[in-house]
Amino acid sequence: MDRSEKAILIVFLVLIVLGLCLAVTCGLSLRFTDMGKEIISDVQSTLDSTMDWAEPTEVISTPVPRSTPTTSHTFSDTPEQTLAALQGTTIPEADWIQLSEQFYGITLSSEQMIHPAPQYHNGDELQFWVMDGDTNENQQVTATLRYQTDHVYFWVENGVQYDKLALKKAVETFSNKIYETDREFFGSERNPGIDDDPHVYILFSTGIGDNVAGYTSFSDSYPQQIQQYSNQHEMFYLNAENQDLADTYVMDVMAHEFQHLIHEDHDGNEQLWLNEGFSELAVYLNGYNPGGFDELFAMDPDINLTEWPNDDSATSAHYGSSFLFTLYLLDRFGEDTTKAVVANTDNGMQSIDEVLAQNNAVDPQTGKQITADDVFQDWAVANYLDNPSLADGRYGYANYSSVPDFTSAAESEICGSGTIDGDVNQYGTDYYAFTCSQPYEIVINGAPTAPVLSEYPQEGSHYVWSNMDDMSITQMTKTFDFTDLSGNIDFIYHTWF
Repeated sequence: MDRSEKAILIVFLVLIVLGLCLAVTCGLSLRFTDMGKEIISDVQSTLDSTMDWAEPTEVISTPVPRSTPTTSHTFSDTPEQTLAALQGTTIPEADWIQLSEQFYGITLSSEQMIHPAPQYHNGDELQFWVMDGDTNENQQVTATLRYQTDHVYFWVENGVQYDKLALKKAVETFSNKIYETDREFFGSERNPGIDDDPHVYILFSTGIGDNVAGYTSFSDSYPQQIQQYSNQHEMFYLNAENQDLADTYVMDVMAHEFQHLIHEDHDGNEQLWLNEGFSELAVYLNGYNPGGFDELFAMDPDINLTEWPNDDSATSAHYGSSFLFTLYLLDRFGEDTTKAVVANTDNGMQSIDEVLAQNNAVDPQTGKQITADDVFQDWAVANYLDNPSLADGRYGYANYSSVPDFTSAAESEICGSGTIDGDVNQYGTDYYAFTCSQPYEIVINGAPTAPVLSEYPQEGSHYVWSNMDDMSITQMTKTFDFTDLSGNIDFIYHTWF
């Protein structure tokens, strides 16, 4: 690059206000000329209710509202009011004991939920349910206890070949290192838990699926009267078909899955993207390699941080984004703040907002309270620059030397008159690098709101929205007064699901 030229980096971050629901993608256009030197934002502030939302968008992401509104609305709210209503309420975590009693009449006492734990010995056999992650089908396998410590029972499915020394080393490493590290940072699993047994059960088994290295199941925390395929233990599973116990990757998986087991105890409905980020952070904290997922994210930073795909084959880059975000949170705000986010029972960005507010985290540059959206914006810049010597250190990672190169994801432009059209996902990032030999004016036009669905309401301008969270109770309610009516009443409504 010539010394007389300047490189201007434009980072497009989508943090737009809710319109009818939450946005999917945001269209934007850039105009640039050689007439000025300021970067000017010129954003439309209205949403045209006549727009044809039936035209499908390029990407349909699941929305990330926080909770179900607990107050009645007249459906005349502004987008800002709708967003505030969603953020200001709480979706209750699903309690399967209570739900089973309410809907199925199954009443269980605490005595029925806990079974005195037998003292197992190496060589004992036990049957377990395992789920195939590719087909979601359950099957029963018989496994033998092959090794135990004060913290762990390690079971191997009968017929699975394994190396005894590798198994011993893996279990001892988990018991003496991973178990302690995860618990110190993320908290404790249910202990003694449903089985009245302080041991964590680990099952090394086939039949888990080609695309799954390991998993935990919330069902195991409930009795079989409620969850048919529950194993009624605090446990997680390792795939014996795609990994070897001698491979250090097994350590990654155990650190990852144990964090899930811990998180399930105190915040069972945590949004999946943040839960997965913390599990990858657990891998890092134990000194293992997060697996290169961050490299895949660097190749495609325009993915929604707060979205988790239903397609397992599309999750790799999302593991990378969630890992880097939680690592940035730890790097910038420290261990105590990050632990507080882990422990907070709110979900997703809301939990980060709450912890930052509780800690009175103020931006020294603006004097304003730091929000989760502020953190996201600074993180997106830090990914590209990775220079902790800038400003107050927020634009880089001080304690992570393996940040992937995001510069290759930037679209390079030569300054001159013209327009660039594009779109970017919510909580996604597009990078544009402009090479300029003199000051330029860049005007950004973008929609402040966007619909969550590809179809506009059949009538009016609003949907009744059930909200969405993992492992939660969501519902839609509305009160009607029929006291002055008589005869049959017909309900006509449209649904989208």
